[in-house]
Amino acid sequence: MISRAENLLDRPLPQCINSELALVSILVVGEEKAAGVMGKIRDKVDATDFMDEQLQRAYVDAQDRFDAGTEPLSKRLVVTHYGNEFAYSFFERIAKYHEERVSTATEHATSIRDAAIRRRSILASINAIRDYHRDDMDPRETQSRQISEMESISPPNQNRVQLIGEAARKRIDDARDGTTSRGLIPTGVVGLDERFGMMSAGTLTTLAAKTSIGKTQFALQILQACSRRGIPSLILSLEMSAGELADRYLCELAQVDPKTFRQEPSNLLDADWERLEASAETLANWPLTVWDASTVSIPKLKAMARVWKSQHVKDRGLIVVDYLQLLTTATGNESRANKVAA
Repeated sequence: MISRAENLLDRPLPQCINSELALVSILVVGEEKAAGVMGKIRDKVDATDFMDEQLQRAYVDAQDRFDAGTEPLSKRLVVTHYGNEFAYSFFERIAKYHEERVSTATEHATSIRDAAIRRRSILASINAIRDYHRDDMDPRETQSRQISEMESISPPNQNRVQLIGEAARKRIDDARDGTTSRGLIPTGVVGLDERFGMMSAGTLTTLAAKTSIGKTQFALQILQACSRRGIPSLILSLEMSAGELADRYLCELAQVDPKTFRQEPSNLLDADWERLEASAETLANWPLTVWDASTVSIPKLKAMARVWKSQHVKDRGLIVVDYLQLLTTATGNESRANKVAA
């Protein structure tokens, strides 16, 4: 039995080399489309799914640059980072596999992931056969280890088949130890939170209303409620600058007329200035980040959100976009609604 397992290693393991070449070529040769492509495939394929080391290296670099929101990986950067010898070999391989159709990127990513899962399953099975025929191995320990190894083959972000009773029991345990409540985001309006419940971490909430109803003011109130509770928050403001947002919070907290503060500050009393200074001290302690920009693409927003989350968020956080209609898409082939939902 062991000899048969050893013979399996002599056979080529599953690999979709054509898909690996094609996907990397889309990211590098078609660099202007890289952000849109990476946003689509990020949850469908991982660098460890690549079997070819050269292509894996290029994919890791493209992924890191996407996460940091910097310039996409290009021919020039490949030469700069890896040298002429690597670049010549690399581009010679991917040139004939380059595709203009970005829509095929998800298909290639799925093929790469499927091949990786089959490859890991084969290797795990071979290791299991070896362990079961070793005299110094406890069968129960071997079985437990192999179960853990097989469960780790599929990535954690893939859908999991689960019995409803198992899910219900976990929800009860989470409620008892406070895990469910720690993932809630308050609006700051007590009656609203009591009637409809707080927002849950990991969800998308859209605030819709007619023009000049007060959507931005309500969003700022939610941010204020989170900041007072120490919940990290990020607001992407495509209409107001950081200074204008600061004016709103300063005047609201200090109970100072905004028009007087902006246009006639000389009319403010000493007591007004004292309250403004105290309000500035309060704002300095808020875990609130302001990102003001005139135009932002959805892929860039996702990249920025990932960086911000890794630096500031431990268990829950809030991101507010004011407002969604001003976001741009990297490509014109997909609707903004689908892009935001993804």
